[in-house]
Amino acid sequence: MVVVAGSELFTGNNLIVMAFLSGRVPLSGLLRNWTIVYAGNFIGAGVTAYLVFMSRQYTFGNGIIGLTALNIGETKTSLDFIQAIALGIAVTL
Repeated sequence: MVVVAGSELFTGNNLIVMAFLSGRVPLSGLLRNWTIVYAGNFIGAGVTAYLVFMSRQYTFGNGIIGLTALNIGETKTSLDFIQAIALGIAVTL
């Protein structure tokens, strides 16, 4: 949805730091950009979760879709900090 809508993810948008460090973007612009993108991602995640809940998509395939989502969420939230950083780096490469 991000690609189709032409939006940006907060994690990918952190590269604006490079422009800030090179003096091409002021601190106020950096913080404004981060605030808008983070708030948009937060609201979008909430709306998406609400729509999935209301449409009962988690019940599709006799509940397999919901179980898979729960397993993915549990796996990602059980990583310690170093594992999460290593996984994030591996995914971006």
